[in-house]
Amino acid sequence: IWQNIFGSTFEAIRFGMFFIAILISALTWFGIKIEFGKKTAWQIIILGGFAFIQLNFIRRDVWAALWLSLVILCYIWAYRHSKAWPHFVVGLLAGLSLDGHPNMYRFGMALGLIYFIDYILRIQEAKKWIWYKPFYYLAAGGILAVAIYITFFLNVAPTFSKGLSSPITWGIEKVIPLLGAHITNAMHYSPILSGLAVVGMFLTWRIKEYKTLGRTLTLLLIMGAIILGLLYDRYRIHYQEHLIVPLMYLGALALWKLHKISPRSADWIFVLLFVASSAYLLGDIRNIESQNYKDALTVAREAKTIVPEDEMIIGVDPMWFEFSTNPNFREFNVAIQYQNDTGLPLEEIWAMLSPDNIIVDYGYPLPPPPEMLAYIEEQEMILVRCWNSNLGKFELWMRTPPEDVEIEPECKNID
Repeated sequence: IWQNIFGSTFEAIRFGMFFIAILISALTWFGIKIEFGKKTAWQIIILGGFAFIQLNFIRRDVWAALWLSLVILCYIWAYRHSKAWPHFVVGLLAGLSLDGHPNMYRFGMALGLIYFIDYILRIQEAKKWIWYKPFYYLAAGGILAVAIYITFFLNVAPTFSKGLSSPITWGIEKVIPLLGAHITNAMHYSPILSGLAVVGMFLTWRIKEYKTLGRTLTLLLIMGAIILGLLYDRYRIHYQEHLIVPLMYLGALALWKLHKISPRSADWIFVLLFVASSAYLLGDIRNIESQNYKDALTVAREAKTIVPEDEMIIGVDPMWFEFSTNPNFREFNVAIQYQNDTGLPLEEIWAMLSPDNIIVDYGYPLPPPPEMLAYIEEQEMILVRCWNSNLGKFELWMRTPPEDVEIEPECKNID
C-alpha cells in the first residue's frame, strides 16, 4: 500500500521510516502517560528520539518496533482493565509482529514464557489447579496470528514451506556472545536511554505498583536475548531498534521515581541527559550519516554505468534503489535464501549463482560472506573499482570487464 501511494524511491523510504518512528513515539507516549504521567512521557520520548536518529539504517526493523509498541500498549490496557480478552489481542499482535521482522519470534516466545511462569506461580500460591484465563487467551491469539502468517506466505511464496521445514540449530555456546552484543550495541546506539532503562530494571523490584509491568519488560528483554542466542548465530546492529520501546518504558520508570523524590532535581537531570544525548549524537554524526546508505547508492550509480545490464551483479540491499531497472541484480543474502530452500552448502550455492560481477561492501552491518570472497578468488575476478567511505570500503569485482572500461583498482574517497 505504501509503495503504491508514495513509490519506492530513496526519499519515500526515508519519509516512511520517519513517519513510523513518529507513530511509535505517539503510541509509546500514550502508554507512558497512562502509567507515569504526561511530563515523564514527554521527557522519555525526547530521549528515545535520539536512539531512533542514531539507528538510521534503511531497513524494516522500524516496523518491528511499531509492532512491539502495540503489544506493550495492549498489555498495559489488559492489566489496567483486569479483563481476560485483551490478552488475546496481546497474543495476536505478538504473533503478527513476525511481519515486522522474522526475529521478533524471540519476543513472542519470551512473552509466552512470562505468562506461563506467572500461571505456575499462581497455581503454587492457590495450591490447586486454577483456570488462568490471560494465559489461554494469549496462547489463542498467538496461535491464530502464526497460523495467519504461515497461511498467507504459503499462498504468496510456495518456497516458504521449505524454510519452515529447516531444522532449528540449537547452540548454547552463542548465548553469552549475543548477550555481549546486545550490551555493546545498546551502549553505542542508545547509551543514555539504556542507562536509564537499567536503573528502571532495578527499581521494578522495589516499586510495588509497577512490579508487573516492570518485571515483564525486564524479562522480555533478557529472555528475548537468550532465546535469540539459542536459536540464531548473530546479533545484527539494526536489531537494537527492536528494543527502543521497552527501553523507553523502563527508562520512564526511572524518571518517574526521580520526579517522586525531587521534581526539581529530576528536571535538571533530564536537561543534563538531553545535553549529553545531543553531544553524543553530534560526536557520532559521521556514522549516522553513513547509515543511510548514500555511499552505497553513489557506488551503485557509478557501477551501473560500468556493468552490462545482461550480466548478473551482486550487491547489498540498498543498492536496489539504483538497480531496480536491472533484472539481473541480486542482493548478496540471496545465497542464504537458496541454502534454506535447497539445503546445499553455501560454496555450491555461489557456484550455482555464478555472478559475473560483485560489489563487496566492507561497511555493511554484516561482513562480506567468506564464501562470496572465496568465489571471487576462485574465479580470478578483476578488481575494477574501489571506493572509501565513512564506514568502510567498496570494491567492484568483474569476471570480464568491457573493453572500454579502464581498470582503476586504487581506492578513491566518496565525497
